[in-house]
Amino acid sequence: NKIPRFGQRSVQDYLFRKEFELYDLNQDPGEIHNIANDPTHAEILEGMKTKLKDFQRKTNDPWLIMWDHDTSMQGTGVNL
Repeated sequence: NKIPRFGQRSVQDYLFRKEFELYDLNQDPGEIHNIANDPTHAEILEGMKTKLKDFQRKTNDPWLIMWDHDTSMQGTGVNL
């Protein structure tokens, strides 16, 4: 029973991703170890979230609204 893969990850990993992903590309070029929940990188993650929100505002991104909703709804087909 072979699991479909896309590169080093399973297709399932791409379809059902974590809320945030952050990788140290110098130490982990294959993006295997997600460090988004590592407290030592919290400041970097928060800075990147701020940049993303700013970009979404500037480009009138319709997904900007998702910052105010429970992420467990992602992928459910529920329209907000």
